Amino acid sequence: MYQFKYCGYKITSKLRSYIIPYTKKKISENGDYVRDEYGNIQCEIEQYDIRNKTYDELPQELKNKFNGCPLTTVVYQSCTTEETSELVLLYNNHIGMNASQKSLTYIGKYADEIKRIKDTNRFLMDCTVLSENEKKNGIWERVISECVMGINHFDNWKKLRKICVTILTIIHLLMNIKT
Repeated sequence: MYQFKYCGYKITSKLRSYIIPYTKKKISENGDYVRDEYGNIQCEIEQYDIRNKTYDELPQELKNKFNGCPLTTVVYQSCTTEETSELVLLYNNHIGMNASQKSLTYIGKYADEIKRIKDTNRFLMDCTVLSENEKKNGIWERVISECVMGINHFDNWKKLRKICVTILTIIHLLMNIKT
């Protein structure tokens, strides 16, 4: 919401209802409000197409409605990566995630390491043909996860996300055993 209001973000064009009705005070040709016989300001119903619009492009009446919307803010402090993954699934259950994005919510504590590899690995940055959009949609994380699974557990590897997590957890436990 902050980015929409202050950073020029646009409303998506993929909306089911994109014509928004709002009440506007009638204004005469000389710029005064039109009043009825009792002195009350007359209003009219206007409609506005909000697709691909920024906050600054909205009529003042819609800006006032937007500013008056109560938003609930929840802060979870000191969450582990696993808890954060659970919260993402909980709060994004109404938003469609592609398979790669959803996979990241199941890998829990390994997500940070996979993201670090994605963001800092020169080979991935310089030698792959994946686009920035694919990077945003979680394809790079999926490629990294599948490479790890293919290299370490090719014979037992299945493409099911939860099995991948189980194997990664076992690897993590084995790596922490002191001999």
